[in-house]
Amino acid sequence: MSVRPLLSGLAKNERGSTAIIFALCAVALAGFVGAAVDGARWFSMRRQHALAVDNALLAAARHLQVQPTDSEGALDSAALLYKTNLKNATQLTNNTVKFVQADTNASITFTGKAYLTTSFLNVVGIQTLDVTTPAKAVFNQSGLNSGTNLEIALMLDVTGSMCDDGTGPCNSGVKITGAKQAATDLVTIVLGQASSSYTSRIALVPFSSAVRIDADGTSNPLMQTLTGMPKTFSGWFPSWSCSGGSGSYVGEIWVGTSGTCTMTPVYSANTKLIPCVTERSFDSGSGFDPGDSAPASGNWLLAHGGDRSPYSWDSTNTALTQYTGTSAADVTHTWNYTTDGSGCMSQPGNEILPLTSNQTDVTNRLSTLTAFGPTAGALGTVWTQYLLSPNWSGIWTGSQRPGSYQDTQTKQANGAPILRKVAVLMTDGGFNTNRQFAEDSATQMQAVSNNAISVCTNMKKNGIEIYAVGFALNTLGATERSIATTTLKACGTDISHFYDSISVEDLKSAFRDIALKLTPVRLSQ
Repeated sequence: MSVRPLLSGLAKNERGSTAIIFALCAVALAGFVGAAVDGARWFSMRRQHALAVDNALLAAARHLQVQPTDSEGALDSAALLYKTNLKNATQLTNNTVKFVQADTNASITFTGKAYLTTSFLNVVGIQTLDVTTPAKAVFNQSGLNSGTNLEIALMLDVTGSMCDDGTGPCNSGVKITGAKQAATDLVTIVLGQASSSYTSRIALVPFSSAVRIDADGTSNPLMQTLTGMPKTFSGWFPSWSCSGGSGSYVGEIWVGTSGTCTMTPVYSANTKLIPCVTERSFDSGSGFDPGDSAPASGNWLLAHGGDRSPYSWDSTNTALTQYTGTSAADVTHTWNYTTDGSGCMSQPGNEILPLTSNQTDVTNRLSTLTAFGPTAGALGTVWTQYLLSPNWSGIWTGSQRPGSYQDTQTKQANGAPILRKVAVLMTDGGFNTNRQFAEDSATQMQAVSNNAISVCTNMKKNGIEIYAVGFALNTLGATERSIATTTLKACGTDISHFYDSISVEDLKSAFRDIALKLTPVRLSQ
């Protein structure tokens, strides 16, 4: 029965003032009932609509993080999800909601309105109620939901086992190509949408038996800074003539015999320093150094040959007393100098890249990576530390300079730290090489792995968050797989920071998951 005829009839009844009072009360009662019923319906629909909008905004923002050039696809995905979530909301009317990019394409929001058709309030002239509330998805505000600065050092295994033949060299193939693609996805998500409020920077550490600093023959001043060695050396070298020898690679390890060899001393002037380094180590006392102090006198990094010959055997300044190359009777046996500065097993194009926010520079470097050589995993791990360490601020300068460790502990007003430092460690095998010495024995792998774990412990102590990614570890022998898995789990910040990626698609998913955790979308209203 309609309320209006009843009220009209009561108004015409002249039998007394009681009828008038009743009519007025009935109008008020209808208003109260309408407000209560339609108010509850509006509150419920407003929540449902807000949830549909939020889900649509987050989906579009995530789409743009992964595919930053596909604006149309992102907005289409938002519209589809919004429509799907409200498919049963038949009481909505005049719905003009559309999704758009905003804030120089750093966020997703919506325009338009949606209304709920009333059931009772129409009695008092209220036909619809607006159910929309302001909402926006802000993405690539690097780090925590409230925003923080971000530094990532990405360690990539570019050893021979990353090649299809298990030896290399190769710059394409199932595993090496997959690793490049996975890393590129991470870079695109982290650096693909610049933030005006916070900085995001990424460093690359490709590693095999050594870490490459620059191109061959460049006499890079950084090599001198790292090792304390001059850019050229003139002296007596051995020239070998051998017969009957043979050898080949067994996996990543060279196995061979030298046969019968004859050595002739040869003087060579201005030979060039090979632009590759190995672990900082001491022949007595502390041995491998897991710390991040800057290289300096008596605390040098070692050169390509796993030493600093012909000047010193280890990271100290203790001078060699033999094999100095100062005479034909005392030839040098150095692996650190060659005529043209070439000879590093870490291939050309595999140079480290200090922290940068330039996405093109990072992706271009990834495209040049070539896999070859054994797995100096402790070396790769310690270099992720070096590229994030403020102690190296005299070496990494300007835009490459890492922020302070203190900033990882200091909270902003929004509750997030000023800075988040992150190491991402990826390998496809056991760590088997130290100071260029490679051996696939369980003893060697455990020793090098222990060195890597000691670096991870030091990084975590300094506030560096560590993600550890194993790649195709299921293809390894039982012992190697056990050591590799245990090492990566020990290095990760916690078990949720460890990824056991079986296939290329698993690796891509792992890197994408890490990237999205480091650059979460936040809703702003």
